[in-house]
Amino acid sequence: MIIKPSLLLPTLWLGFVWACTSKDTTFEETDTESLRKQNEATLVEVAFAGRKPFEYEIQAKGQLVATREAALTFKTNGWLKALYVYPGMHVPKGQLMALQDDREVSLALEKAKIELKERQLEYENQLLATGQRADSAQWETLKTNLEYVTGLRKARLSHKEALWQLQQTRLKAPFKGVVTNLETKQGARVKKGDVFCLLSDPASLVVETELLETFSAQIKPGLKADFKPMGSESVFNGHIKSINPRVNKHGLVKLSIALGNSKGLMPGMHGAVRIYVPFHKNIIIPETALVVRSGKEVVFVAEQGLAKWKYVTTGLKSQNQVEILEGLTEGDTVITTNNIYLAHDAPVSITTNKTN
Repeated sequence: MIIKPSLLLPTLWLGFVWACTSKDTTFEETDTESLRKQNEATLVEVAFAGRKPFEYEIQAKGQLVATREAALTFKTNGWLKALYVYPGMHVPKGQLMALQDDREVSLALEKAKIELKERQLEYENQLLATGQRADSAQWETLKTNLEYVTGLRKARLSHKEALWQLQQTRLKAPFKGVVTNLETKQGARVKKGDVFCLLSDPASLVVETELLETFSAQIKPGLKADFKPMGSESVFNGHIKSINPRVNKHGLVKLSIALGNSKGLMPGMHGAVRIYVPFHKNIIIPETALVVRSGKEVVFVAEQGLAKWKYVTTGLKSQNQVEILEGLTEGDTVITTNNIYLAHDAPVSITTNKTN
């Protein structure tokens, strides 16, 4: 007898189904709540979603300059007799910095002293010889005339001039500061008017920068700003000190930024400038609280030991902060760490609270 395959297949299928269902194996629906309780809570840090003015950044390049700086020069020609400072040296006001060869002017001063003494004696002798009394009406006029006749007036002026010439051979610090651009060596010939060195007051350092005139309506003195020198990880906080009310031919507005601390900085340094301009108020959270799931922006919020995800609509981003337009409520506890692989309703344990 020939059995057709078409008749055999239904029988085999029924047997297969019976064999499978006859096994002592059951499939239960996964209890997600049980699994969640068995999982260890993820340690997270959180911050509070706060409503405050959003600050957007204006970025530019800047350079440090000293607003109190002097180019020191000698007033006379001469050889450099002594040098008492070096580049980078901090000097107090009045510090003797350098001394020219003063032999010639010292001799001139001695001659002027002698001449002054001689004229003084001549004046006194002639005054006694007049026989005039101190209470005479012509006494003051007589003394003045004798000063000219005896050459006393001229001798006084010559002495004063010689003393001034001697002082010019001594270069002193006009204010407290740091010595820079000193290239002259002891024994060198220094000329009248040539810059000997620069003296800068480190407390007067400001950052000068230029912004496009389109920003002129948004910036004003007092706005927060910071400066990051090239090749450095340090950031120096400050504020806009002044704005030059003029747009130059390049369409730029010049402004200066005062720093709260300038320790370790030097005039001439270049770096990056950031100015923070307040915008409208909205909910602001740290940028680290924002994650992307399936192409959508999500923020996890800690509620009663569980992570709850919320879809959000973001606005501006700046200074590691994000503006939230929709999806969060002021005061929400947003998770800022270990949130990349979190699931909705995953248990979390808060380790640190941060104020946003």
